[in-house]
Amino acid sequence: MELYPNPTNDVLYVKNIPTPCSYKIYDMYGKVQSTGEVMDGNSLKTNNLQSGTYLLVLEGNNVNYRRSFVKQ
Repeated sequence: MELYPNPTNDVLYVKNIPTPCSYKIYDMYGKVQSTGEVMDGNSLKTNNLQSGTYLLVLEGNNVNYRRSFVKQ
């Protein structure tokens, strides 16, 4: 899985994932900030997140990805 740009401002692009996957974005306190479904090559809006470090968790058929990213 690829996430870019990292750090990001308003949009985070997700590549090289099996489609579709459900996602959750967690803050560093473990609180869910956003949920939904994403497909390969799609983008996630991050403009509603405050500056900080987050964890993106993607789950799909036999896949489970976890990647951190920084929101500026």
